[in-house]
Amino acid sequence: MLGLTILVSLAFETVGVATGWIYGPYHYTDALGPRFLGLVPYLIPVAWFMMVYPSRVIAERLVAGRVPEGWRRSLALAAVAAFVMTSWDLLMDPMMVRMQTWAWDVPGAYFGVPVHNYLGWLLTTFCVYASFEVALRRLRPAARVAPPSDAVWAYLITWAGNSVVAIEFGLVGPALVGMFTSGVLGSLALLDRQP
Repeated sequence: MLGLTILVSLAFETVGVATGWIYGPYHYTDALGPRFLGLVPYLIPVAWFMMVYPSRVIAERLVAGRVPEGWRRSLALAAVAAFVMTSWDLLMDPMMVRMQTWAWDVPGAYFGVPVHNYLGWLLTTFCVYASFEVALRRLRPAARVAPPSDAVWAYLITWAGNSVVAIEFGLVGPALVGMFTSGVLGSLALLDRQP
């Protein structure tokens, strides 16, 4: 999953910064260090993975027992995980813009972030998760392990920390949106009785 996340997110981000097609027109500042091809900080694909894995665990818990094994389950997992991951970005992106780690060339309707960005997030993360599902089926077609609660806690702790920072920056709106998206999704997954 780490390798797929790095490859897919770096490819999408590079095309996104170079063209503005995927997320809308934006650019990174020097705040996150050296950049791949002068476009995307090397830290970004690792940052994607930081939440890709917990979002996948939450999706596994939310889908478990509701969709039977097979390609429909894989598709449902990829879609739900993409939604969980994108819900986290609803809080994170306005905050990171305020911290001047990247800037939108044309400010958008969602607290300065273009709505187009979130469609790009859904697409990027769906591609990561769908690729992972294909790889998982080829490597271990019958193996399903109950996802660990630690990953759900990591998601919720990150959400809570980001919410505090957002409020400190005066971004109460994104903090509230995060509470009703990331907070609810993470809490529902935590209430699941899997180990």
